[in-house]
Amino acid sequence: DAINNEYSPLTIAWADQSKGFANGDWTPTNENSAGDIILGGSSSRIVAGCAVPNLTLVWTSQELFSLQYIPDIRVVFRPTLLGTGVGLMSRNAWARAGDSGSVYWLSSSREFLMWSGGTPTTISCPMRDFLFDNLTDQQESLIATGTLDQYNEIYWFWPSTVDGVTGNYNYICLNYALLVWTSGTFTDQGITAYMDRGLEQFPIAAFGNGTLRIMERGSTANGAAIPNVFLETGWIDTAEGGEHTYVKRYTPDFIGSGGVNVKIKSKDWPQGSYVRETDLGPISADTLKKDCRISARQIALRWDWSDASPTEGRLGRIMLDIEKTERKR
Repeated sequence: DAINNEYSPLTIAWADQSKGFANGDWTPTNENSAGDIILGGSSSRIVAGCAVPNLTLVWTSQELFSLQYIPDIRVVFRPTLLGTGVGLMSRNAWARAGDSGSVYWLSSSREFLMWSGGTPTTISCPMRDFLFDNLTDQQESLIATGTLDQYNEIYWFWPSTVDGVTGNYNYICLNYALLVWTSGTFTDQGITAYMDRGLEQFPIAAFGNGTLRIMERGSTANGAAIPNVFLETGWIDTAEGGEHTYVKRYTPDFIGSGGVNVKIKSKDWPQGSYVRETDLGPISADTLKKDCRISARQIALRWDWSDASPTEGRLGRIMLDIEKTERKR
């Protein structure tokens, strides 16, 4: 009762079954199924909820609860604490993977977590530090998520500041089938809301500049080439331990249109500042191999698309011919 200062932000209330339009429908009596509960724990408020098969998940700022329907007029809904320290960072920082019961979220403890029954599980994310090192201070509430179930992907759109303007310019993407992470950037203040395809044929995204856009429809920017498209790996150890290696060939496994140029970055030490870059030139469907002479302990590969329309491509396996040298750490 907010008037009598008895309201708790941890309260879940429900009306009498099949009702809820009149004030009396929400008042519990011995003859109706209206009721309410106050979630326990150390949290200050409820953040969001999500319907999954046979349950409703409810996040507070610190905990995760399940809410299960009980066919008893004296109980109706029963909460169960699933985990502590796994609360939701912001109300839109969660997503459900397709029609499954698996749910993924960014927690208030700055971890990525998954629930598919039982207790929440932490997911290792190699880009976690990158996100929180660049996240705009005090703007966690802007974080939004979106799913692309066609490719088993979940996106977290998160805010950074560009030219004095804060928006969801960045994203981190999890392929939950492969447990592979990628990241990227948007323009126009980024995506603030996203709806996967369902009633509509294609996903729809709302951008920070006030526009709505159809996503995943073709491989062009309204008929023109998509500008500045590239794909780059993180640093890859070419051998284990103290081995030094010689990279002598790159074998493309790539399908795409237009020109794609390949570069290999290399360095000798993980914390070394000196990075070499070897341009292997363009690849096409007829390119069988690219010979090179690169001596390194770590490498990173980059593919840059030319300004051709459509802008598309699919990368297969990364195949390199590598030999050990006599050098040691």
